[in-house]
Amino acid sequence: MNQKVMKLDWIKSGVLLVSMGMLLASFYSCGSDTPKETVPDVSHLNPQVNLFRLDSIFALSDKEKAIEEVNNFFKNYPAFANVYFKKIVPIYSEDPAIFKSNLSDFLDNEKISNLLDTTQVVFPNMNRERADLKKAMSYYMHYFPDAEIPNFYSLISEFGIQSFIFQDGDGLEAKDGVGIGLDMFLGKDFNYKQLDPRNPAFSDYITEGYQRNRVIRQSMEVILDDQIGTLKANNLLAQMINEGKKLYILDKILPFLDDHIVLGFSKEKLQWLKANEIEMWSFFLENDLIYETSVSKTFKYINPSPSSPGMPAEAPGRTGVYIGFKIVERYMSKNPNISLDELILEDDYQKMIKKYKPPRKR
Repeated sequence: MNQKVMKLDWIKSGVLLVSMGMLLASFYSCGSDTPKETVPDVSHLNPQVNLFRLDSIFALSDKEKAIEEVNNFFKNYPAFANVYFKKIVPIYSEDPAIFKSNLSDFLDNEKISNLLDTTQVVFPNMNRERADLKKAMSYYMHYFPDAEIPNFYSLISEFGIQSFIFQDGDGLEAKDGVGIGLDMFLGKDFNYKQLDPRNPAFSDYITEGYQRNRVIRQSMEVILDDQIGTLKANNLLAQMINEGKKLYILDKILPFLDDHIVLGFSKEKLQWLKANEIEMWSFFLENDLIYETSVSKTFKYINPSPSSPGMPAEAPGRTGVYIGFKIVERYMSKNPNISLDELILEDDYQKMIKKYKPPRKR
């Protein structure tokens, strides 16, 4: 059986090097939004979206009832349960008595109990997420009419995984499943850094994305990661455009979310990026970074980082991803008949940047 590989979200990324450039004086701090294209009418679509809450079963006050419900959950959703209890929280045993004992110890653990309590406070229900997943899947069906709607599962990962995708079922019944680690969306009031101050996954510039309003965005991103696949080239331009494709598609299927949530930046950082597009593009060109293949020289322009080397202190990491999004956005505006499926397959990056011109300041 061809199993789908479980994919960790970008939260696991680390951090690397810095350098200096000569364009600091030309960067500014104001800008305006580009008007969005018309949002399609998807009111006629009615996707069946399932969201199953394993975390709520764990949180039941009656432990024996919780263990009984977990066993029922295992029978009803074996693909997810196997991934969860064998890989994420590896307490499974083929011996039912041993598995029950392991599960009992897990639920008795004070840290797990506190985590479950906190998770239930932040997510007393997931009605908002169910409604937004339904909206997201309506747009997803509009743009990808042949795609199947995955099942969604909420869980606690002991602060290990924000979202992942897996094969949910066997044979003709198989479809995608998406796991959502709710303990990675507990919000600004939760002190992630105290868990392990040395872990880069709990750095401020990353944990700013560990908020409830990011659940839908991260769930859809992991689906697109699986759909778009791996890079066909390893230079910075290829990475910029590949990530730009993903952001462009996210923008299409999540038109009801704020831009900064969809693009993965704070409001202030996104405003800075919008105001400094031409300076960032010039920086990449003048420093011969577009075709750079060295990971140590390009990492922070693509991955979550506190800054972008050589740019002003206000510049966030992932500036290359934002420029990649603008390249794709410009390319698609000039080629309105290209479908999103065709965009995903397009690998002529030279063609895509040929008409890209960052807007000049007014």
